[in-house]
Amino acid sequence: MDPPRTVPTNRLLFRDIARMRATLFDRMLEPLGLTSSQSSVIGHLYREDGLTQSELAAPLGIGAVAAGGLVERLEARGLVARRPCQRDRRANRVRLDPSAYPLLDAIADAIAEIDAVAFAGLSAGEVAALETTLRHVRGNLKSALKGGLCAAPPRVAPTAASAEHGAPQLPAAPTAHTSARPTSAPPTLPQSPPSTSPAASASAPPAAAPSARSSTVADADRAPPDSGDIKAS
Repeated sequence: MDPPRTVPTNRLLFRDIARMRATLFDRMLEPLGLTSSQSSVIGHLYREDGLTQSELAAPLGIGAVAAGGLVERLEARGLVARRPCQRDRRANRVRLDPSAYPLLDAIADAIAEIDAVAFAGLSAGEVAALETTLRHVRGNLKSALKGGLCAAPPRVAPTAASAEHGAPQLPAAPTAHTSARPTSAPPTLPQSPPSTSPAASASAPPAAAPSARSSTVADADRAPPDSGDIKAS
């Protein structure tokens, strides 16, 4: 039997590229006091100003709470401002402040420099073809997510063949016929010799039947102590 397949490491290429680009982007934006996530918020608001935090969270791929944290930090620097939404008083519209406009040029320069490093040695045609291919891949993944095609792989139970390759085997659970603890016969109590006196047997009161005890407070199960709420860090 063939050995089990390994995870194809070449499929990690997309993750590595995204991670390294983000790392370089953060380094280049550090003198400006920005992160790549904050620059994405500024860029989205420049293209479409007045978005809510939920509308900002969707293209960033984060939750509304995380988007709210980014907006708060930008608002503390005076780069954005939140205004109540006219249609929904519970929501706020995020507006880009004109003081953020000079940062757009610095962000664009950083992106251009990273692209120059990433596409070094490739012609303009090869870069265009690569972008077309990546857009096609992204479209396929979007369609799969919308259609619910991606599911968790099924779990395969270990077999005798996999045991030959060193796969761990789980111990078999005890069946209903098997007791987890060996039982032994109850001890036999010594019997007193029968009385030979007729008078003693006649005067002896009849033995009382043993009383059946169902359960007491001492035998009842006690609930475990309350562990308390676990606070998320």
